[in-house]
Amino acid sequence: MLLAVKGRLFSELRDKQSLAYALSFMAQPNLDPGFIGVYMGTHPNKLETAIEAVLTELKKVERGRLDRRGGGKSEEIPHW
Repeated sequence: MLLAVKGRLFSELRDKQSLAYALSFMAQPNLDPGFIGVYMGTHPNKLETAIEAVLTELKKVERGRLDRRGGGKSEEIPHW
């Protein structure tokens, strides 16, 4: 599931929207369930748009709108 989120963020924010030159997603579900982190290298002029785009994508995951391939709704995605 976490790899699907990382892939989705990378594809959407870097490839499609050109908001990032570097992007990383991290989580420690075994140590601290619910903790996630996103590192994103972006141009200062794109900062606000990039932050909003990250939050939009994470909200899709929270609502269960992505499956393991990054596509449609799935019951396998937990609600954070």
